[in-house]
Amino acid sequence: MHIVAFSSGSALEDDSARFATLILDELKKQHHTTELVLVGATPPLFCTDCKQCSQTGTCVLNDQVNDWKQKIEQADAFFITGHIRNSGLVSTMVTFLERLERMGKANPDFLRGKFGGLGITGDRDGGMKAIFDVVSFFQNSNATLVWACYWPFTWNIGDGGRFEDNDPEGTHLAIDLGQQMAWVLEQKALYEKQ
Repeated sequence: MHIVAFSSGSALEDDSARFATLILDELKKQHHTTELVLVGATPPLFCTDCKQCSQTGTCVLNDQVNDWKQKIEQADAFFITGHIRNSGLVSTMVTFLERLERMGKANPDFLRGKFGGLGITGDRDGGMKAIFDVVSFFQNSNATLVWACYWPFTWNIGDGGRFEDNDPEGTHLAIDLGQQMAWVLEQKALYEKQ
């Protein structure tokens, strides 16, 4: 099966990209194909609220969000990983999720049967708000949220180091999330064989 992760990072060394990579590495161990999209490398334009996408399922803004929507539609599962800015999810990811949710109004079932997960990176201030930002997307999308054994959050002390060195619990949560998704996809494959 194919899994795509969308990270707020603009480079592979960004915290949210590394969090996503830990997740995807667990899925590769189970022979799934994976893809990482760095949303921060080509930030989406803000929604203009023209509402045309709610009729057509395609955004009129000429950027990569339409392609990213297709990636999610073609994948068996997806992840959203984002960083915290100003006590909430970074605006790049909020914009992406808002536009994706808006396009979904043309076909409310476009994510039905898809499994998704989330991971948040940053300092502790705003972590729960950022998680709720992404959970709200899942509540409006008909996708099924796969959860780690605890809040899918890791932090970095901001000294230029890697969260993997500062927060072993957060690292474990990213790995656990990948394992949880691998199990869910295995169950889905067994169900589809019946």
